[in-house]
Amino acid sequence: MRIVLISDYGRLMGGAETTVANLREEFRRRGHEVRWFASTAGGRALRFEADERCLGTTSRWRTVLQTWNPWAAWALRRTLKSFRPDVVHVTMFLTQLSPAILAVLRGWPVVWHAMWYRGVCPTGLKWLPREAQCRYPWGIACYREGCLPSRDWLLLMIQMHWWWQNRAVIRRIVVESDAVRRMLEEHGFVVMDKIAPGVRERPMRPPLGTRPVIAYAGRLTKEKGVEVLMAALREVPSAEGWIVGDGPERAALEQLVRQWQLDDRVKFFGHLAREEAERLLEQAWVQVVPSLWAEPFGLVAVEAAMRGTVVVASATGGLVETVEHERTGLLVPPGNVQELARALGRLLRSRELLEQWGVAAHERASKHFGIPRAAEQWEGVYARVIENCANRARTAREHVCR
Repeated sequence: MRIVLISDYGRLMGGAETTVANLREEFRRRGHEVRWFASTAGGRALRFEADERCLGTTSRWRTVLQTWNPWAAWALRRTLKSFRPDVVHVTMFLTQLSPAILAVLRGWPVVWHAMWYRGVCPTGLKWLPREAQCRYPWGIACYREGCLPSRDWLLLMIQMHWWWQNRAVIRRIVVESDAVRRMLEEHGFVVMDKIAPGVRERPMRPPLGTRPVIAYAGRLTKEKGVEVLMAALREVPSAEGWIVGDGPERAALEQLVRQWQLDDRVKFFGHLAREEAERLLEQAWVQVVPSLWAEPFGLVAVEAAMRGTVVVASATGGLVETVEHERTGLLVPPGNVQELARALGRLLRSRELLEQWGVAAHERASKHFGIPRAAEQWEGVYARVIENCANRARTAREHVCR
């Protein structure tokens, strides 16, 4: 089977790009021909991993490119013409590639893997600046609530309208969690399948060390709730805090650490290469996902489970599916410092419980969240889309699918 994977970014910037890279590797191992198409955005600090490229930017022109990216349309047309895929798998595409690619995809067997809320929200978060979940439809509320500045609002409304008018190009919608399913269905989308992102299988981590370590891995942004973790660490004086990742909130968080006199216990490691991060994180006693917004899935929680690390996560979004409460970790109310500190204290007092739950987490992740399982499910989805496309072509007596 010939497969084109499409995403906004071709560098391993987050869970979405890691998922695409993992799928490409597994599909090729299974004998498929695969091309990954993405923009060049993301800076030179990270290596460009995709096979096909188009122009992208994170500069002040980004909003314009999100709305209309002719370079993406031209490059994708060339890729489709030369590669002639059997199926096109679209993941993230509204933050760089723009709806311009939809006209190019018309007539092809297209699957959309909805990995966050960008299809119904211009920020992709469905989370308001006043730190509350957004229940408004996209529109004037995006400006009124302060989610978008005036300089971006009009362009992104044009983008969303264009996407909305052309979404029929998508022949099947697949989500990664029930949280994303509910959000899309509330806005009128018909979701056909749910496939959890696959993560690389790893051996169980070594036994826990002598010094308790509480780790966080991910972007340093407001909605990720790292400040809540910092506050909870004040209540758990016996443990070190390791922060892996970078983002716009890093300077503010480092200032907070100094203000709260946590300098001797909290370390910021910045962005690390994947294997380097794995070697560091496997030393953690507990990994925390303190998100304030409704995480669409929480890939970092599954990666932790795969290495046998117990996770304490916010009981929101897809995290309620990735963490099994009282068996592989604990779920706490988002933004609740006291409950998070209480959960961490309970776990750090019992190495036996951490080892027991770590084994259960590793077994569950290996059974339900491995890459081969995800790839097999995707093969089934692709086969159905291709067959449906062929049936429509026969019924219409025309070449509906390319």
